[in-house]
Amino acid sequence: CDWSSDVCSSDLWRSLGLGYLRRRPLRSLLVAFSIALGVATLVATQSLRRGIVQGKRDPFSLGEVIVTNGRAGVSAELERQVREAAIPGVASVHPLVMGRALIDSSPPRSVMIVAADSTDTDPAKSLAGQGMEVRLSPSFQGVLGLLNGVPVVVGTAISDSTGGRPFTMRVAGQRLRCSPVGQLLVTDSSHRMAGLAETVVALPRAPASTLLYPEKPGTSSRLDIRLHAGVRPESVIPALESLAKGRAQVRTASEEENLVGDVTTGMELGFTIGGIGSLVVGLFLVYNALAVSVAERRRDMGILRACGATRAQMAGLFLMEASLLGLGGSLAGIPLGLALAAAVSGPMSQALGEALGRPLVGATWSLQPALAIAALAGGTGTAVLAALIDRKSTRLN
Repeated sequence: CDWSSDVCSSDLWRSLGLGYLRRRPLRSLLVAFSIALGVATLVATQSLRRGIVQGKRDPFSLGEVIVTNGRAGVSAELERQVREAAIPGVASVHPLVMGRALIDSSPPRSVMIVAADSTDTDPAKSLAGQGMEVRLSPSFQGVLGLLNGVPVVVGTAISDSTGGRPFTMRVAGQRLRCSPVGQLLVTDSSHRMAGLAETVVALPRAPASTLLYPEKPGTSSRLDIRLHAGVRPESVIPALESLAKGRAQVRTASEEENLVGDVTTGMELGFTIGGIGSLVVGLFLVYNALAVSVAERRRDMGILRACGATRAQMAGLFLMEASLLGLGGSLAGIPLGLALAAAVSGPMSQALGEALGRPLVGATWSLQPALAIAALAGGTGTAVLAALIDRKSTRLN
């Protein structure tokens, strides 16, 4: 055989490369599975990190300044005083009621309650805005339910689970009968409520406040203060702080997002380190499997070298094997990682939202091109690097 010809190199690959993979299917699957686990962990951690980064944006922001009091809420008296103060530079005051509730179903489903009195038609200043629409589609059961229920607009996931029929929401023993009259539809994946609108229940402010704050009717989760064009938040904050002293905190919308960022920065770093660490662990698993493979074929390699095969051809044989297994493992690990991220994101977002006092924007689980390329390159590169390390140790031996 002319070892310099492509035909001979191809025969070498088919006989010793693919042939060995077929003879040792369990070992080949072990290598591919190790890569798949590493890539799945990388995809899952980076998808969760991306979801946290997206969640820093406040999906319900209606103004430049926020008056909040954590779980206790902002009293109706403070809202009235802020309105009556007529602070220069303040254009409007928008009370916002939001919180978590459970729908009576089997099993109970967690939903996000949202109620606001904003009627601004400017898309940039409304809760919906461009990329979201409200489709009124009351069912016969829903129309009948209006006789003893509150009209609500629900996300698509809730509409699908209830079938458009009336349902009951409950919070800490309080119950509210609701009748769906429409759906919230996100038409743009970049919308600030993408990933969250599916589980939203929008309803009038009064019943929402009664459900979440039964002992303090009229209480709002926070007040969003909208300013006139050109007015800086720093010019109105002192007056708001004077009114809210001892009853609430005043901060800008950007400070609110920075506060969320301070809480989630450690998690973002942990997810990044975890993704890289998973590939490092996969590197050692693949190295051990390939080391056994090389040891088993030491006699075959000696015969081929004696017959004229070059070192480059022998090295190429193992690198091609590693590349094939790495690519296969990467392709299997990407959907596995997305499924893992989707399963974990719900409980994680809910826990963080409860800790922060507002919901995190959910991530949309579409594979980003940059992440797909990084996952394929990382998985294949890990397998090739393990083969190179194994080849170097073999030469030393």
